[in-house]
Amino acid sequence: MNRLKSWQEYQEEAADFFRSIGLEAETDVRLQGARTTSDVDVLVTQEMAGFEVRWIVECKHWKTAVNQLHVFGLREIVQDLGADRGIILCEAGFQKGAGEAAALTNVQLASIAHLKAQAAQDVFRYRLTEIFDRCVRAKDQYWEIPKGTRIKFGLRGDYDPTVRNRGQILEGAIGILGRAMRGAFPITIDHVDAMYLGLPWISFLSPQALFEALEPEVEEAEVLIAQAIDAHPEFRLQ
Repeated sequence: MNRLKSWQEYQEEAADFFRSIGLEAETDVRLQGARTTSDVDVLVTQEMAGFEVRWIVECKHWKTAVNQLHVFGLREIVQDLGADRGIILCEAGFQKGAGEAAALTNVQLASIAHLKAQAAQDVFRYRLTEIFDRCVRAKDQYWEIPKGTRIKFGLRGDYDPTVRNRGQILEGAIGILGRAMRGAFPITIDHVDAMYLGLPWISFLSPQALFEALEPEVEEAEVLIAQAIDAHPEFRLQ
């Protein structure tokens, strides 16, 4: 049987999340504002361009949804402390009035589960840019290798339909990744790219799903290119 978390553990989980994405986080902090002193569940800070950015995080380890009064209260605290943002975390959700009270303000409503999921997708967005750079380099290497050598090392099949053309795979991946890097999700793979990449003709709903589909294809192309270059170092790009 799983033990229920205490409110202190919920605070520490929140602080650990912010630390995991490179921010400073302290729990149970007392801060003096312009008018009064406030006890803050989690204080998140970051140095940016010589200025300190401060977020005030309230952790509601509740079984019921947060109402608008708590949003109004945090807005007052954020203003009094001169903070940049206020965040209310609650896994039980928020009442409609709370969402309306937070709209167009510097108070954000979320859950730790949502923040973790969003952070994971942000990581995969970054990894897609890495794959894009790998594809561009691999494509340049591919075209430095003579056609006969590409055929010999399985980089293209010429008239052999059982061997996939790695140049077409890389070109297709570069086009798809270019769309992904512009945030164009969901991304639908057209039937030509799907055929070249060996992927289903479907829509990818998230950066993670696209990364997991493309990365093995790119890695396989890189391995074959490396084998061809190792056998013929004169084809290596400087």
